[in-house]
Amino acid sequence: MKTQILIWGILFKGRICKMDKFTLENYNNWLTSDYIDLKDREDLESIKGNEAEIEDRFYTNLSFGTGGMRGVRGVGINRINKYTIRKATQGLANYILESTGE
Repeated sequence: MKTQILIWGILFKGRICKMDKFTLENYNNWLTSDYIDLKDREDLESIKGNEAEIEDRFYTNLSFGTGGMRGVRGVGINRINKYTIRKATQGLANYILESTGE
């Protein structure tokens, strides 16, 4: 069973919220990343303070199952988007390189 670390803090314009550390770190990393384009960063800014939406988008990585990657389209690690597709593609490329030695 996964143990979640809960953190309390002043966040999102002085509002106190409670969110697990993994979720909060992922959201903040995406929000401040130079890799995330302006349009997607604006989308992330628009959900500031919406703990339920942040939790849904960032509580876990989108899984890759037998049917491939499936999920809701949107910005976040638990969404189908150009960033999660790139990450999965790079992972597959790394696997092929390691397993074939090429």
